[in-house]
Amino acid sequence: MTLNFVVGETEKHSVIFGYDKFFGRVSLLIDGKPYAGAMISGKTGSLKRWEFDVGETERHRVRIEKRHAPLFGAFLPQPIVAFVDNHRVAEDTA
Repeated sequence: MTLNFVVGETEKHSVIFGYDKFFGRVSLLIDGKPYAGAMISGKTGSLKRWEFDVGETERHRVRIEKRHAPLFGAFLPQPIVAFVDNHRVAEDTA
């Protein structure tokens, strides 16, 4: 699963979030480079959440949420939604 979106108005950054739903691996690229900053992750029931900041002079808080079924989740649709400063900017179901 991959989600692509742009963050920022004057200082634009390309964000690519990847999630391997079979193994649970996360990849995060900002402007084509692996993200090296602090990322908060958590899980509540069937919701996984990742939060991180993007930008230098124009900082934005990004939150990505993914829902999954408790059983056989890797074989069922898993909606993934991205928020920037609490505004929905992208979503996909894979």
